[in-house]
Amino acid sequence: MSLYSISKAQFAFDHVALLDHADFSLEAGERVGLIGRNGAGKSSLLKIIAGLTKPDDGLIARQNELTTVYVPQELEFDLDASVFDVVASSLSHAGELLDEYDVVAHKLADAPRRSRARRAADKHERAAVLARPA
Repeated sequence: MSLYSISKAQFAFDHVALLDHADFSLEAGERVGLIGRNGAGKSSLLKIIAGLTKPDDGLIARQNELTTVYVPQELEFDLDASVFDVVASSLSHAGELLDEYDVVAHKLADAPRRSRARRAADKHERAAVLARPA
């Protein structure tokens, strides 16, 4: 059974038909590449698949638990933000969880360094105390 399919889809932008009785199907494990000249309807098809727009006519079937994510061609984001922050901000609740995970992971990664650094400092302090003349 297809994860997603479009049958007999029609979609026009102004009076230009971008999809004219188009069929598309995506099976589990498949990879798809869209190739075409500018204005051929590639982005329009992706927006329909992502649920951001609807075809003028045709049937759409998708599995209930299917999740789609659309990344627009022209991104709008804070140019000073990190790649991690930009990606996480587009993931809604999952992004918040990813951000929380990132904070915890950094704390855990830094903890052993602080311990080693503290142990080294303690060792040097002990050595300094022992080296003092009595």
